[in-house]
Amino acid sequence: MCGYLPLALAQIKAYTRATRSSLADYIPLYKEFRTKLFAEAEALQPGDPLHLSTVTTWNISFTEAKGKQALVHDFLGFLSHLSPHIIDASILQTWIQKYHPELDRVAINRVVTVLLDYALVDKEGNAYKMHPLLQEVARENLTKDPKYLKETVAILHQLSDLKLEDPKTWPQFELLQPHLELLLEMKVSSEEEPQLIEILNRLGKYFRTKANFTQAKAMHTKALQMARKKYGTEEHADIATSLNNLANVLEAQGDLAGAKEMS
Repeated sequence: MCGYLPLALAQIKAYTRATRSSLADYIPLYKEFRTKLFAEAEALQPGDPLHLSTVTTWNISFTEAKGKQALVHDFLGFLSHLSPHIIDASILQTWIQKYHPELDRVAINRVVTVLLDYALVDKEGNAYKMHPLLQEVARENLTKDPKYLKETVAILHQLSDLKLEDPKTWPQFELLQPHLELLLEMKVSSEEEPQLIEILNRLGKYFRTKANFTQAKAMHTKALQMARKKYGTEEHADIATSLNNLANVLEAQGDLAGAKEMS
C-alpha cells in the first residue's frame, strides 16, 4: 500500500491513535483520498520523491488535523520552509509573535499538540523537527500562497540581525545558519531580494569571523551578483556594502590586489 513504508506507517499509526480509530476504519479513507489524488497526480512522475502513498497519508492526517485546529495550515506553511532537522522553538515563537499575536500560550499549545498527535512534526527538547519528505509534500500543498515564503524570509532576516563581531552572538546565529542556507535555494520574489542580499552578507560576515574565507567569499560574491542584477547602478548602498565585505575577505586571504579592485 505504501511506497515510503516507515513514514507512511508512522502517519497511519498517529492518525488512528489521535482519532481512536482502527486500521479497518482507515483503509476506506485511504482509498478515497488516493483515488482523488491519483486523478490529480499527472505531475508526479515515477521516481518523484513525492510518492503518492505518502502524499495520501499526509493529506488524510493534514485534513483531520486542520479540522481540529485551523491554524495547523499556517504553522505547517511556515515550518515547511525551514531546515527540517532542528527548528529551535524561539524561531517559531518569533513567527507567532509577528503574524499571530492574538495567540496565548494555551492556544499555541493546542495547535502544537495537534501537529504532534498526527506526526506532522516531532519535538525534541526545545526544538522541532519535520521529516524532509513531509516538508516537500507540505510545500507542494501549501505554498501556492507565497505568503509563507515571504514570512520565512522576514523572520530569518529579523533574527539574523546580530552583532557578529561579538562571539556571544555566534551560538544564536548557528541556530539560524541551516535555515538561512536553505532559504538561498528557494526562489524569492523581487520584493524579498533586498532582505536576501542582507542575509547573504550576514552569512558571509559570520563565515569570515570563523575564518572560513572560502564560504565567506562565496556568500559575499552571491550578494554582490544579486545586488547588481537588482539595482544595476554601482552607487546603490547594497552593492557598496557587498563590495566592501568582499574586499575584507580578499584582504584576509592575502589577496591585496583583489581587495583593492573591490574598492
